[in-house]
Amino acid sequence: MLILYLLKMQNAKEISDKFARYALGKFLNINGNELVITKNQYGKPYLVNYPNVYFNISHTKGAIACTVSDNPVGVDIERIRKMDLRVASYFFSQQEKDYIFASSEKANQRFTEVWTKKEAYLKFLGCGIKIPVEKFNVFEILDNELIRIHTEYNHDYIISFCNISNEAPDKIVMLDSNSII
Repeated sequence: MLILYLLKMQNAKEISDKFARYALGKFLNINGNELVITKNQYGKPYLVNYPNVYFNISHTKGAIACTVSDNPVGVDIERIRKMDLRVASYFFSQQEKDYIFASSEKANQRFTEVWTKKEAYLKFLGCGIKIPVEKFNVFEILDNELIRIHTEYNHDYIISFCNISNEAPDKIVMLDSNSII
């Protein structure tokens, strides 16, 4: 089972721990405040007492996303905005650059899509930036039969998540700040 929780609000970063606890509590049907959350040596969070429950969290200006699953998972959310597309020449494979620049009017959206896929993959692996983003191609990962990267578009946000199966979210839960606070 995979659930994607999404919250749009200003100062999303400030409530990321509370948001993760809320999502995990709902998933486990317990009080999320009682959970013991720690991080591995690369900063990936995990639950101490629930080794078979996986989650990941990401925030950007105005929004926060959290995935919870019974399989390893990574997530990234970004707002689509005007990007410095020169960054692609340093961090993206030729195939990724070809995709981004195939449509000049969608270049910023496609850049954001590729970036969120790269971040979600690294967060899925739980190794931080130990693998430089320029060293792998998300389109090759998409061809992998074991690891999948899914992308959701939500207005002006792109959310990508990576997991070990072809599992799309069982549900996407949109929350407001009153649910969390």
